[in-house]
Amino acid sequence: MTLPNKLTLSRLILTPIAFFVFFLSNNLSPFRFSGHLSVNFRLAFSIISLLIMIYMEVTDLIDGKIARKNNLITDLGKVFDPFSDMFMHMTMFYAFTICTFMPYIVFMICLWRELLMLFMRSLLAKQNVSFPANIVGKAKTFFFAITTFLILISNILRNVFEISRFTSSNLNVLFALVYIVRISAYICALLSLLSLIIYLYNIKKSRILDSITK
Repeated sequence: MTLPNKLTLSRLILTPIAFFVFFLSNNLSPFRFSGHLSVNFRLAFSIISLLIMIYMEVTDLIDGKIARKNNLITDLGKVFDPFSDMFMHMTMFYAFTICTFMPYIVFMICLWRELLMLFMRSLLAKQNVSFPANIVGKAKTFFFAITTFLILISNILRNVFEISRFTSSNLNVLFALVYIVRISAYICALLSLLSLIIYLYNIKKSRILDSITK
């Protein structure tokens, strides 16, 4: 297995770990025992979840560059990388939604988009064709990462403020972050829809799938 594919595999393995660690850091966790964890433990878990996500986002950014620079592009990588990216972001978005950091409608729009893109890529793969990500799609991925980090930082600050006692200024900081997170999340949903429309338009314009849809 090539180095880029190993990096992609590491993200796939770490995603469930990040999912559970985030829940352990959150006092809205569905795990009944997590509510009994001390805030110091929850703070530690919130920092760990951020570090895991930093690793995953960085490797998602560099694995393609490594593959292109060293001529390590493989058929597996063309499918594996976008799948791992979808698996990572949708898993964490689901966790954020359950813990009320992200609106349900944003999660559903992003999930529907990713599933439809996965279906379309599968159809194109049968034709030995792939479309590069458009600029809106790249912006979408960027805002996915930004929103993820904003939520994880909010989670850390909430635990820090709980240790140091909540004050009006602390609450104002958290409310401001929540507001920014909501804006960033809705931008994710908007860019998801726009990038999907552009992708489908390019496919229709190319007439590549005409033989399948007849």
